[in-house]
Amino acid sequence: MIQCIYLKPRSAFPYPLHSDTIFGALCVGIQELYGNDKLENLLSSFNTKLPFLVSSAFPFIEANNKRVHFFPNPIIKPQKIENLDVKKLKKAKAYKKTKYVSEWIFNQIISEKLNAMDLIEGIENIYKVKSGLLFDSNQKLVFKIATIDTPRNAINRINGSTDIFYSSGTYFEHSGLFFMVKYKNQSCKKLVKPVWRFLQDRGIGGDISSGKGEFKVEFGKSNNNPIEEPEDTNAILTLSLYHPSKDEIKEFANRKEGIWYNLITRKGKSKGRKAIGSWRKSIRCFGEGSTFPDIRLDKYGKIETILEKDKSKLNHDIIQYGIAYPVKIKR
Repeated sequence: MIQCIYLKPRSAFPYPLHSDTIFGALCVGIQELYGNDKLENLLSSFNTKLPFLVSSAFPFIEANNKRVHFFPNPIIKPQKIENLDVKKLKKAKAYKKTKYVSEWIFNQIISEKLNAMDLIEGIENIYKVKSGLLFDSNQKLVFKIATIDTPRNAINRINGSTDIFYSSGTYFEHSGLFFMVKYKNQSCKKLVKPVWRFLQDRGIGGDISSGKGEFKVEFGKSNNNPIEEPEDTNAILTLSLYHPSKDEIKEFANRKEGIWYNLITRKGKSKGRKAIGSWRKSIRCFGEGSTFPDIRLDKYGKIETILEKDKSKLNHDIIQYGIAYPVKIKR
């Protein structure tokens, strides 16, 4: 069963919001509400039979009492632009800024009914690009997604001086973010919903103590899936960060179809009071929208331990969620 969960920001919000951050927030909520044993049992189940899958969060726009969903622009083999002129070059530059496409365009691309050249040639006439979103110009969507840098003060503990740094946050008007959960175990749905009610009060992402990351949560109807997977597919697109195993990489390397992707590195220091300052293991993931051959696996990717408990000074390991949320496509 698939469900969309909608986050309507009430303050500066983390954007983009990746699947590992969503999964991490979910783990924090489960630990707070149900205890550490419940969390450990859930995490161990990911090594046997997947209880659920989580996508990254993507924009949605509210228009005419409906929600228009956006998905990452699929990364596929680039096409050669024929008969390049100034006008077409201008359109190609506008298309290059596209991070997300509307659900209708997304479904057309993954079914091979639309390609990049169709979209480039249709910009200004058929399609419009705004804030990195590409959609049908007839939809006349009115919204605002703006990232603002806010000055903050930090006190130097050595000499007592005040340093200024900037913290980024994104504001949404007539819009918000949504992510998808695919439940493999139906009992997890009863587990997840109260957690997001809790996170609604707590906030998500960094700087929640300063009021950032506040949101209102709404739950979509069950199996109201905006994605229409085509028949006779030959490839997979991931809607989450995907950290493949060594065996998966070898299998992809043996295929002629190839992988089309962008890479995202996840690294940093732990922020817990006991583990503060401990460097986590850096891992690289395929970014959302990356495409690769369908090698018929039940699970793509893995959960990686990035800081062991004896180094973190905590009573548990710190992990990174890197399981793909796969969508079957043609390419």
